[in-house]
Amino acid sequence: MVGSIEKSLKKALKTLKEVVQAVGLFKYGKGKFKINNLNDTQSKLIDIFVNKASAVVRENGYTAAANDIDNKVKLSDDLKEELEPPRSRYDDWELEM
Repeated sequence: MVGSIEKSLKKALKTLKEVVQAVGLFKYGKGKFKINNLNDTQSKLIDIFVNKASAVVRENGYTAAANDIDNKVKLSDDLKEELEPPRSRYDDWELEM
């Protein structure tokens, strides 16, 4: 039972880390994810999300993950898969008529 709870906690904290790092892209990222015209409230809210997530993850003993939240913005592979449609095995085929 304890092992199951610990496994669930790790999964939840990993998901929190990935989501917050993705949200950080809006303020600190580059390219298509960065929003250049965030107002002060939006900017502050992103920082609140990052700081709160980092604190919760750190309080639960995952210092390395908390440091990642503090220092990296990125889109995890799981979220990339959700964002980009899967390739069909036929995408590279050319049709002849």
